[in-house]
Amino acid sequence: MNSSNNLPEDFERRMREQYPFAQTLFEELNTKAPISIRKHPHKKTEGYEYKAKVPWSKNGFYLHERPIFTLDPNFHGGAYYPQEAGSMYLETMLNHLDLTDSPLVLDACAAPGGKTSILAEKLSNRGILISNEVIKSRAAILVETITKWGFVNQIVTSNDTKTFRKSTLKFDLIVVDAPCSGEGMFRKDLKARDEWSERNCALCETRQRDILENLIPILKNNGYLIYSTCTFNPSENEELLRDFIVKFNLSVCEIPQFEGIIKDKEGIGQYFFPGNTESEGFYCAVLRKKDNDNIESRKTIISYISETPSFIIENPLSLSCIESNGYVIASTQEVLALSKQMKENFYVLKTGITVSQLFGKKEVPQIDLALSPFLGSSVEKINLEKQEALKFLKGETFPIDTTKGYKEITFGEISLGFINHLGNRFNNLFPNDWRIKMKID
Repeated sequence: MNSSNNLPEDFERRMREQYPFAQTLFEELNTKAPISIRKHPHKKTEGYEYKAKVPWSKNGFYLHERPIFTLDPNFHGGAYYPQEAGSMYLETMLNHLDLTDSPLVLDACAAPGGKTSILAEKLSNRGILISNEVIKSRAAILVETITKWGFVNQIVTSNDTKTFRKSTLKFDLIVVDAPCSGEGMFRKDLKARDEWSERNCALCETRQRDILENLIPILKNNGYLIYSTCTFNPSENEELLRDFIVKFNLSVCEIPQFEGIIKDKEGIGQYFFPGNTESEGFYCAVLRKKDNDNIESRKTIISYISETPSFIIENPLSLSCIESNGYVIASTQEVLALSKQMKENFYVLKTGITVSQLFGKKEVPQIDLALSPFLGSSVEKINLEKQEALKFLKGETFPIDTTKGYKEITFGEISLGFINHLGNRFNNLFPNDWRIKMKID
């Protein structure tokens, strides 16, 4: 047995060689992890007492203890996102980039969606955000997160990064939150300790190098690469980036320091160590591409719906709508056009906001319309108390005194989804895969 509650011995040895505070870190990794959430900037969150604010995030807060998020309707309505505080640092990095007014952005390893939601906030419905996750099961979780956050300018794909390299797409910003050996999660995830090995670290490095080899060539001239991991291993972080800086003529961008954050030994990025910062382990760096021949994406013509769909009553962003595979999709014209183009070579899971599904002349409102704060529905709202809201989220039905037709279910000021009231009962339209599985009584 090793000295630090079953931390891997080879991990301990390497950390002792690299950092004088290693023993303090080992002790910290066996303490209780801080709990933090990031509030949606356009939705109201109630019912939480905050311990403190996350210093590097406008809407990030520490909680006194971990609640049962599954039993909070605000969580299901996308009022906030539970996220490690270190990961929220992406917000600070983005605030120090010189992006165009309408950038094309790729979140290349995007599931479960926390960093994508930060990117969406930063873009604020401008430009195009492509969120990609190659693993199909994780991509489904990504779609759920993006739908709950409700921004309109997103395309969700599930492809290997090689597919992007073969395309004509060129990006202003690429974010790579790379799959890694997970050392930074040793405090909250004991399984990560069991799965750790030097061999696994080497496999992760190989995977990370493949991802960067595919993506750096499709950065535009002066485009940015944000690279991050949740590991302390230099071979997956600064040592890896050092090689790509030389190979692709990249420059290192300075990003703000906060108390406790430590620069890496190459001066490229920085580390968040539990104990030094109130977060899990995290590494991040920002690089910029100096020279590259840009290739413009080809133009695509699509057919728009001329009349606003019946369920939309407010459209402050002047979004366009198309019909695609029996669904009405709302987004900006440039997002809809690019999505159609991408479907020729990419596996596209989601585009913009799905307003409704068409069954002949019948139109059924979809969950996206309820959860997006940027489109108002014409559907009558019914506000539920917490216990009934949880029953709705569990997929149950119960007596609701109202007229026939589609109704939007709310909890306080947070929309949760739709029902179709039939007069004596209702059909619950909350998605099956999202429903609460645990007991709620």
